[in-house]
Amino acid sequence: MNRKTHETQDQEDEALKEILPAALWRVLGRNGITTLKQAQQSYPEQLLQMPDIGPITFRKIEELLFPGQYYVPTFGDELDSDALDGKSKYRPFLKRVIVDLKRYDDQSAQDSKT
Repeated sequence: MNRKTHETQDQEDEALKEILPAALWRVLGRNGITTLKQAQQSYPEQLLQMPDIGPITFRKIEELLFPGQYYVPTFGDELDSDALDGKSKYRPFLKRVIVDLKRYDDQSAQDSKT
């Protein structure tokens, strides 16, 4: 096995408990996400569908685990279709959280201007 590949795999499998503050890794852990690789596979839409992950928590997770990335949600018919995850029991959360995320981003932008 290539040493670089092995190191990358180790980083992906690193427990979120060692990366994130306790409140954030507990939220992800309650939703079955315990490694960086699982978080990467769930970002962004699946994370937004999870209970207890609102706009503030999402942005904190994004900032710590995905530096340089900033998810900008789209607002369209795809939220009502099966395009994201048609079998998800969390779909009602997604639309609400995306609206909340936009509101939070708008408010943060206004606060930074003042």
